[in-house]
Amino acid sequence: MIRDVADQIRHLPFEAYSRGHGFHFASEKQARQLLGSLPSDWQVQVITPFRVQANGVCEPGRFAFTVDERTHQIEVQAPLCRTVIHGQ
Repeated sequence: MIRDVADQIRHLPFEAYSRGHGFHFASEKQARQLLGSLPSDWQVQVITPFRVQANGVCEPGRFAFTVDERTHQIEVQAPLCRTVIHGQ
């Protein structure tokens, strides 16, 4: 499931470009809204807020997801929203 979230994040540049507006991840609420498929029992922490600009360019960021007492981090790398999963 954590790989599915990473896939969603990697597709955000296309979404931003297609819709003509960017995304900003600065809080758990924003992350849940933009990554709508997250299970309700997952804890989400935005460690480093990040943006996806309307032109599809990403700024770097980092999330932590706690699932069944195990924490995984997803690092988002600029400029293409490449994701690296830590804690698998």
